[in-house]
Amino acid sequence: TGPVNRGKLQAVAHGMRRLLDGRDLDYVAVVDQDGDHFGNELLNFIRAALYIAGKTGTDRILVLGRRISRHRPLGFLRDALEELASRVLLDALAYDAAVNGRPLRLECVTTLEEFPDFHSGYKLFSRSAAKDVFLHEPQFCQLPEKAYFKHGCEAVMTVEAIKGGAHLVAVNRSTLKEQPLSFFG
Repeated sequence: TGPVNRGKLQAVAHGMRRLLDGRDLDYVAVVDQDGDHFGNELLNFIRAALYIAGKTGTDRILVLGRRISRHRPLGFLRDALEELASRVLLDALAYDAAVNGRPLRLECVTTLEEFPDFHSGYKLFSRSAAKDVFLHEPQFCQLPEKAYFKHGCEAVMTVEAIKGGAHLVAVNRSTLKEQPLSFFG
């Protein structure tokens, strides 16, 4: 995607720009390559997005593929770190919502657990939400570029969609006992 490897988020953004350019797609999905995602479950994501669009009238939707189990595929340490990161991110989003007087819509994600699975590598974006995330220049918030594109890519996709007004939805998805591929650690 360029002369310099800027990480997963840059590659996803490049692919999304190509998908969104001139194609009539209502939804686009992001699936990471650790090998524990099942294509047939994408239908459940689409069904949830269509339901929310019909009930709320919004065209901005982000569906998170909530892992039924994080501990088994990730191991204890990585699961604990992702939980901590998700809890901090939820607190930051709640603070931002309060400061900006804009409600944080969690009614379709917190019915399953205390915090959304922000770091899931399986997401579905409505076209409008995808444009909000992938067609704009990033705001690095005084962080190094690497933090945005390589280390925080799942959180960045989620935060950018929520800041763009996306309705956040969680749909359970299967996980394997362990991820077939992982670069963690």
